[in-house]
Amino acid sequence: MNNFGKNAIMANKRILKKEINVMVFDVIDECLYIQEINEDKFEATEAVIEEAISFYNASLEAMNKGKAKADFRNIVASVEEKSIYFTDKLNTLNA
Repeated sequence: MNNFGKNAIMANKRILKKEINVMVFDVIDECLYIQEINEDKFEATEAVIEEAISFYNASLEAMNKGKAKADFRNIVASVEEKSIYFTDKLNTLNA
């Protein structure tokens, strides 16, 4: 593999890490907002925050272990799936 191919994969890995980071911190931010406006949902939002942090750690661990393109495709699919899951969860909490 030439250096260009290796750098292209690393750039995608870096972008994916940023996207995961943004997604998780958006979830945490929204949970904190929900806690401020409705203290009754504190425990539910704390559970979502813990789940988001757990997902973040697992995703970064998988990225650090991943070597093949298939590994990264699986991570991207997981991130897309979790983003929908967290969106639905937050919409339920906001209702």
